[in-house]
Amino acid sequence: MRKLLWLVAGGLGLASWAAALDIPLSIVERAGVDRIDNHVNSGIPLPLGAYKDTARFALYGADGKVIPAEFVIRERWLKDDSIRFMTVHFSTAQKANETAKVTVKDDGKAVALPKPVAVTEAADSVTVDTGAVKFTVKKGEWRLFEQVELQGAPLLREPGKVIFKAEYGRTPVENEIATPPGEGEVKDAQAMIKEIAVEEKTPGRAVVWVKGSFQEGGADKLDFQARYYATAGSEAVRVMVSLINRQGKAWDEFVGIRSLGFELPMKLDGDAKFAVGSSEGDDLAGALAAADKVVVLQPSSLEYSVTGKVEAKGKCKELNTQRVGWISLGGKSAELTAAVRWFWQLHPKGLAAAGDGTMKVYLVPPQKEKVTVPAEEYSEPLTRIDLYTGAAKTHEVLFSFHKPGTPAEARARAMSVVAPLFAACEPAWYCQK
Repeated sequence: MRKLLWLVAGGLGLASWAAALDIPLSIVERAGVDRIDNHVNSGIPLPLGAYKDTARFALYGADGKVIPAEFVIRERWLKDDSIRFMTVHFSTAQKANETAKVTVKDDGKAVALPKPVAVTEAADSVTVDTGAVKFTVKKGEWRLFEQVELQGAPLLREPGKVIFKAEYGRTPVENEIATPPGEGEVKDAQAMIKEIAVEEKTPGRAVVWVKGSFQEGGADKLDFQARYYATAGSEAVRVMVSLINRQGKAWDEFVGIRSLGFELPMKLDGDAKFAVGSSEGDDLAGALAAADKVVVLQPSSLEYSVTGKVEAKGKCKELNTQRVGWISLGGKSAELTAAVRWFWQLHPKGLAAAGDGTMKVYLVPPQKEKVTVPAEEYSEPLTRIDLYTGAAKTHEVLFSFHKPGTPAEARARAMSVVAPLFAACEPAWYCQK
């Protein structure tokens, strides 16, 4: 074993590899929340000359049973093209505060995925079927999802909608001193996808990449990219959204985002039910009549507020909470749980669910005015997010389409991005000391 570690750390290898691979991984649940259908990944370095492909690798649980998983080659050694670094991907359920143990072996006993991810590419669209959920993304107007199906049943009344409102201006500079720009005219822009591609396609996962811009009067105002991550057998779709200001011509030009959100109109058969994460006490949950709604606003890192059908407030930074930043909405046969990574840390943010089946996830929520924050607190309350020339900002959002369940089950799904799980090798596998 010591020789193996020396080979890994030193980057040396043998012409042939005879040692059996046995790498223990630990998955530590630190948020104090049960997990359902949470995606897990791990990066694993390998010694020079050991493996050319991943065909022999298998992932074992603590009970000795093989776990359906996928191993993806990320980097090869230049000397002999053997695998230098790979990642393993799988889904798991785990109890709060539990440390789960899994092991990577090279015994060739990996089990096939029950149903591999199916990807259908057309000239202007991509459809992904994980075996649990099916969704379509299309070129042209960006609507997040054109349609989503759960076990063959359409979940959306109509395609989704992307909301974008912004100001455009320059920072005032006088005597070489810049001052914060004031508020300007707020204008709507339409999100348009110009390119779409399948960036990664394997039996276990698919990554769909889109690129476009927010346009006003046909002119590009702000570029965006998004990646959709789907895993075999999972009901969840993870979306990474990046905003890039390539339109500015000078350092002081900015795009002031006043509102950026995603709207999904769900088909609800029966009374609507909602659940919202709470930093203190039980999560908020209840029924929504057709005209009812519940809105979560995170204007600063200190405190969030819930208005509408229920009224509440809760602390965030003081508690360092990992329980907020998600919302669920469902009827009799289907439910949508949405969650945002770094919800209160990268404020402002917003979530909303309505009794008519409409869910909104705001990466920048509309706010009329700034909130009051104590001067000693480092928590800047903003009514807009200014992106200057060359600046970029990335957000991570989870959309899980599943059968109706309890608020605790919705939270267990949302934790996949609120507090992601990672499988880590023992420290000695990465380095000797």
